[in-house]
Amino acid sequence: MAYTLEEIKKLPKTDLHVHLDGSIRLSSLIEFARKLKIELPSYTVEGLKELVFKDQYKDLPEYLECFGYTCAALMDLENLEQAAYEFAYDAFNDGVYRIEPRYCPSLMLNEKNLYNNQNIITAIEKGLSKASKEINETIRSSDEIKNNLDQYPWADKEFSYTHILCIMRHWSPADSKSYIEELLSIREKTDLPIHNIDLAGPENGFPVSLHKEAFDLTNKLGLTKTIHAGEAAGPESIVEAIEVANAKRIGHGVNLFNPNYPYPEEKKAELIQKMIDNKICIEVCLTSNLQTLPELEMKPENHSFKKMLDAGLLLSPCTDNTTVSNTTVSEEIYKMQETFNLSGANVESLLACGFRSMFRVKSQIS
Repeated sequence: MAYTLEEIKKLPKTDLHVHLDGSIRLSSLIEFARKLKIELPSYTVEGLKELVFKDQYKDLPEYLECFGYTCAALMDLENLEQAAYEFAYDAFNDGVYRIEPRYCPSLMLNEKNLYNNQNIITAIEKGLSKASKEINETIRSSDEIKNNLDQYPWADKEFSYTHILCIMRHWSPADSKSYIEELLSIREKTDLPIHNIDLAGPENGFPVSLHKEAFDLTNKLGLTKTIHAGEAAGPESIVEAIEVANAKRIGHGVNLFNPNYPYPEEKKAELIQKMIDNKICIEVCLTSNLQTLPELEMKPENHSFKKMLDAGLLLSPCTDNTTVSNTTVSEEIYKMQETFNLSGANVESLLACGFRSMFRVKSQIS
């Protein structure tokens, strides 16, 4: 039996692939912009949705234009803390009990402030920690919530989070290595949760191997990785993510079955089996892929999700960017269910995969 959207909202869920700077409330963006004297195309939520944060984009560059506004508005520690706090509550209100927001702290820096990466991570941690504590008080005091969670043995019984810190693909090898060294130095002298790394940014022309020295360091010191791969390149990008970066999850992976990215079938079968054997989960971002990949023609049925599912791969539905893509985890799951005729058991299996694939380290500032 399939679920209604309202029923899906009540199911415990995760969001393992979500960019914090693409997931802030538009009302807060307007507030932040006024505070920092940032010019916006509109100062109403409706106007921003019409002009910038759309349901459909003509291409990836138009999609990425949104981040010019959000990143500028987050170049302030109070704004960052508030955005993180609100993000956690927005997730919980959608029935999401585990969030792993990713971001590059260096993108929140500019020449006008005196902040550093440690300041940025601390501000975000404060917002997430405060919201998490309040949310868990709500869970503990609500028999309705606890009884609902008890129906799903694969779900965590509390709200939790961790940070995923991004290396940018277009950085030089020296810059990515020094960035990891700085993050490790911050971890040594603070309680900040610096345990998980992502590689984000333009995939074409900037392979994972470009940052081998940085990933050698992360591998040596046990940092956990999820890598954007197979989104704007083919299966060979996923192979590099696993072999060079030791990725435990793959962001997007949509081109694993894309005929426009030819790859020997025997090698593809080996890659799929390796991912299954090593329990490497693909973070599926259906709506985001439809918005940024013109070849999908905004038709969900053209997405490779069903091929991934039929191949036996571990899959976790994610938003990518709740604001830029104008979506929620519940809406992603409902769209998958309706497009690919998923059963209730299929849906619950996807949600269970999210909890089993989450990065297990968390930390909070008191």
